[in-house]
Amino acid sequence: QIGLAIRMYVDDNDGWYLQAWYPNYGWNTYLIYKGYLKNENIFRCPSFKGDWKGYNTHYSYNYAHIATSYRMLYPISGWDRPAKEGEIRQPHRTILLVEGKRYGTVPECGCYLMFDSYTASSSYANPDPRHNKFGEKGTFHVLFCDGHVDPITVPRAQDAYTTSYLGSYNTPGKLGQWKRY
Repeated sequence: QIGLAIRMYVDDNDGWYLQAWYPNYGWNTYLIYKGYLKNENIFRCPSFKGDWKGYNTHYSYNYAHIATSYRMLYPISGWDRPAKEGEIRQPHRTILLVEGKRYGTVPECGCYLMFDSYTASSSYANPDPRHNKFGEKGTFHVLFCDGHVDPITVPRAQDAYTTSYLGSYNTPGKLGQWKRY
């Protein structure tokens, strides 16, 4: 449903993706404010059974390449503009959202932005392999810019940023990429 809401937003806004933030709103609550989604419960992973803090989200937006032009332009003026649909060369491989959580917090504390490399900062999320399948390995879901979702199984969250999985800033992974160009 979140992917459909983002798709409607892109269609209604001449191909522009959501910004990372708006006055008084993050991208996720802005979708509610603009009527694309009904309430914040949609941002809660269906498999999550703990206490829900509605101001959080279990889904983190690709900050450096879709929500902004950080990797293309920073610190030049305009770095904070979002991607336009035509700039995304491989939408079937380009990451839009990832199930994520902030470093050093309990699992229920998500973050609405994810950077393109592993971070020990509580300002951005890392993939959260909360869907356990094989002992310590876990699975998280990735929504790509073309609208499809893939499950990714990793030994540890930081492994998601290796070339075996999603890659990082300048290195695409076998299963996806962060860059839009």
